[in-house]
Amino acid sequence: MDPATARIVLVDMMPKVLGTFAEGLSGAAKARLERLGVDVRLGHGVDLIDGDGVVVAGERIASKTVIWTAGVTPSPAGQWLGAQRTGLDAFVSKRT
Repeated sequence: MDPATARIVLVDMMPKVLGTFAEGLSGAAKARLERLGVDVRLGHGVDLIDGDGVVVAGERIASKTVIWTAGVTPSPAGQWLGAQRTGLDAFVSKRT
């Protein structure tokens, strides 16, 4: 696949990209994605995925390839190791 000829559509039910990040970072990420040519669609989930693509908010987006991701959960390994956590339940690492 040639990324220069691919159409990338990012769909997220959240009203902003990187929903847990500060507004400035979220806005910068969205702007950067759009400058890269990504079609960012926020505030709607995927209604249907089938062999012809996806349906989002009643609109069909034709696609031969659909990549689905859902949620972000830190690895439980940090708990087993007793690692320090942030307020977002991520684990703190030390630069070496």
